[in-house]
Amino acid sequence: MNKIAIISLDNIYATPYIHGYIKNLENCIVDVIYWNKNNVSENSLDVNHMIEFKSKNKSKLYNYVKYAIFLNKLLRRKKYSKLILLHGPLNIMINRRLKDYKGRYIIDIRDYTYEKHFFYNHIQNKNIENSYETVISSRGYESFLPKQKYILMHNIFFDYNDDNKVEIKKDKQNSKFIITQVGTIRFYDEIYKLLNFFKDDDRFWFQYIGKGAENIKKKYNQNISTEGFFKPEETLNKYEQADAINNIYGNKTLSVKYALSNKLYIAALLKIPIIVSSDTYMEEIIRKYKLGFVFDIEKKESKDSLNMYLENYDKNEMINSCDEFLKDVKKDIDKFNQMLLKFGIE
Repeated sequence: MNKIAIISLDNIYATPYIHGYIKNLENCIVDVIYWNKNNVSENSLDVNHMIEFKSKNKSKLYNYVKYAIFLNKLLRRKKYSKLILLHGPLNIMINRRLKDYKGRYIIDIRDYTYEKHFFYNHIQNKNIENSYETVISSRGYESFLPKQKYILMHNIFFDYNDDNKVEIKKDKQNSKFIITQVGTIRFYDEIYKLLNFFKDDDRFWFQYIGKGAENIKKKYNQNISTEGFFKPEETLNKYEQADAINNIYGNKTLSVKYALSNKLYIAALLKIPIIVSSDTYMEEIIRKYKLGFVFDIEKKESKDSLNMYLENYDKNEMINSCDEFLKDVKKDIDKFNQMLLKFGIE
């Protein structure tokens, strides 16, 4: 029986896709190694062992070095059959150790991180070449990764088969369009730019829900509401009032330019539009499946265009578009599951 280590560079609650790995490795001995960055109590997973790393040092670099040392010592002591790395930078942190696992590890890449640096890119490309498979959460990442076939595992945290349990939002009940963002709040510069753009426009109301939302409330209090940290299992309920999902993060940062946000899948599940920034891979998907509105903050008329879209989009067409998108997602999930089952038994 294979003994597999799943390694995370973050908290378990911040890595929901880990469940997609665990459920496909039922016939293996599985340890989960994770960095408890936020010093919180994590729910137990259905695995053999959960191995936690903690570091309270304020230096980010120091913490990364300490975690790398921790991982290399642990992997030298424990004799795992195979490894699954849930974040790209992990393959650099344990690069020397990976040489002992050639063809017996999976790299999961969910962000553009340090690929602009030659040595990082060089090492990662070699590790991708020697991996069993490399998994990506967006085809947009193929723009900066070496040319080869990748397994697509969507950035999705809910069971696809749960979609018939979600109540589809009924017709609008409020005088304002409620545009909701749920999850850890980041990209504050883009948020402040957006709120300034919509300042004094009473047609819209913005909701920010998640860790860090309190920072927005300190600076803005007009046409917005905020709510702080919540339990991951409450995520879908936080969209209860939403007329549209906010995914306007700009297009200057490569970490968002190529990514597919988990909000895309939530929008499709709830059958409501998602609003995305122009000139991103999200725009490409939105236009292909007709899932929402592409917003250009550099154009003054964007506010009127958004209002017109939200007033007039065809609800039945949206439902059909979401179902078509989720059907294609299901096909990709099935391919990932088949690959992982094979990885676990070989």
